[in-house]
Amino acid sequence: MRSIPKAGIVLAVFSMAAHADLYNHKIVLVGDKGAALGGAFSGLADDATATFYNPAGLTQIKNIKLNVSAQVVQYQKQKIGIAEGTDIPYNSFNFSPTITAFSQRMGNWAYGFSVVTPINDLFTGEQKIEGAYHEPTDVTASCYADSGQADPCYTRLNLSYYDVAKSTMIGPSLALKYNEKISLGFTIYAIYSTELEKTAYGGWDGNYVGGNKSDLSRFHESLVTRSVNQTGLGGTAMFGMLVQMTQGFSMGINVSPGSMVWMTRTEEQRVEEIRNDTVVTGSTPTRTEAQIIYNLSGDEKHTEISAPSLSLAVAWRPWEPLMLTAQTDYYLGCQYTYTGFTPDDGSSRSGFEAFSPLEKTYTIKKNAVADFAGGVELQIMKGYSVAVGGYTDFSQGPDDDRPASWDRNIDYYGFTASLGMDKDLTQSRFGFGMAYGDAAITHFQWVKAEGGQPILKQKAGGGIDRVRQNFSALNLGIFLSSTLKI
Repeated sequence: MRSIPKAGIVLAVFSMAAHADLYNHKIVLVGDKGAALGGAFSGLADDATATFYNPAGLTQIKNIKLNVSAQVVQYQKQKIGIAEGTDIPYNSFNFSPTITAFSQRMGNWAYGFSVVTPINDLFTGEQKIEGAYHEPTDVTASCYADSGQADPCYTRLNLSYYDVAKSTMIGPSLALKYNEKISLGFTIYAIYSTELEKTAYGGWDGNYVGGNKSDLSRFHESLVTRSVNQTGLGGTAMFGMLVQMTQGFSMGINVSPGSMVWMTRTEEQRVEEIRNDTVVTGSTPTRTEAQIIYNLSGDEKHTEISAPSLSLAVAWRPWEPLMLTAQTDYYLGCQYTYTGFTPDDGSSRSGFEAFSPLEKTYTIKKNAVADFAGGVELQIMKGYSVAVGGYTDFSQGPDDDRPASWDRNIDYYGFTASLGMDKDLTQSRFGFGMAYGDAAITHFQWVKAEGGQPILKQKAGGGIDRVRQNFSALNLGIFLSSTLKI
């Protein structure tokens, strides 16, 4: 009987773990008006969340303000085809506090403090591939083509994964009204970043006994597990300028020199197998102890960096109840390295018992991208307004030299709509956002061999073939904010 293609399982699971959207910038829209206008807020920046969008805007604030904003529902849905009629679902559903910001103006000076959560993803899911098949061999084999002479083989592969990533920034802001037209400001953030990724890939195969899936002879089982736990500390800063060009028209500039986060990375990989002679329903099966074939764990430190970014924005009030905003965000490309583990690249790939773990340094590249956003706010009656916004969120990567890389890019196109309420002591906003992602990924594929056995698609010259394919991503969110005016 042919066993599960074990080397294929190992290589597949190392390449297919779910990954949070660490290369996109607007999966979680931050703030009150900032979220309502699709992120086009650096040219207006007239509430406490200016600490994040453009700290120079703090000089416009008339009261002491405390803003608390959250994406009370964050749902992301992706699915990637791995075989004909079979998709891996990648779903995320969670609560995400986006920003808590405090600000106060004191003459020409203003200061603020904010805690921001721009990344908060939780992906979970599971999938299985199974099939009955016959080996196209002679009758002396365990499984063969004539179903009247032998029981069929049966293969089942199960995948489960869990991936959570979160980034929190915390720090002070300071702003100065330089003259009647120009304000300057800066924010310094400390960054705390975490990501925990767990993947399990289990499979078994054997012969039916009397055609019953519960009764197997010559039973073989494999289990592959992998976990990556990353924790990072770092920092970033931003410098803002707000220029009042004319009455009702302003321009904002926000520059960041980039961020640097020192990461501690722990990776564990384990492969084990069990071989049984017979498993029959209602009887005591003959079961061997699990044999650990591949067991690896290691710690590694590396530095993740992001290159400088520049935001240019305008805000225009052509009519007192109407506000128009637009913004362009340019993120430069960059690259960094980390050391990971890979199976031995030798010629013996028939089974992972021939593998030995190798350390290898990989280069991760982020591409330069430009995003665009725009929004409209209209006061419909005293104390009430509606706002709509739209934005792009183009992925920076990752592009890297890992042979089993996802090479995953999701380009989002988003829309928001909200209702704002402005009272004597409070400002509140309730709205929703939706984004559609057009994406591509390099991913392995399962195909049916002659006889019907599920196997990994192979290249013509040998090795696993990772096919470039398109897929879609959907992001839905409901956001809520409240500002206290003292």
